Amino acid sequence: EMVAASAGAVSLVVIGGSLAGLPLRGNKNLAALATLGKLLIHPALVALVAAGFMLTGLLDIAPEIRAALILSAAMPMFATYTIFAQAKGQEGAASLASLASTVLAYFTLNALLWLLT
Repeated sequence: EMVAASAGAVSLVVIGGSLAGLPLRGNKNLAALATLGKLLIHPALVALVAAGFMLTGLLDIAPEIRAALILSAAMPMFATYTIFAQAKGQEGAASLASLASTVLAYFTLNALLWLLT
């Protein structure tokens, strides 16, 4: 129970540690597009695909599972995102996008929780 209770705080420390050495300078437009895509477009596409499966009768998804799928898609980016971006020289934009998606996910996840319940 103690490990489960501390998981949120530990994850924030890990994200902060991974961003600490990276510059927060880069292509702001690219960072904004990546953040928007991750927090809004990705969950919307997952919701559309789940609705399409349900409407066509290919898959019967319980409402709780559908909500979990959408919320999982709306989670902020993993810290590995910045590692992969370093190979392309976009670590600045990736760190901006990672920081922005982590901060803004507070609002988007709460909004989705409100809409899905």
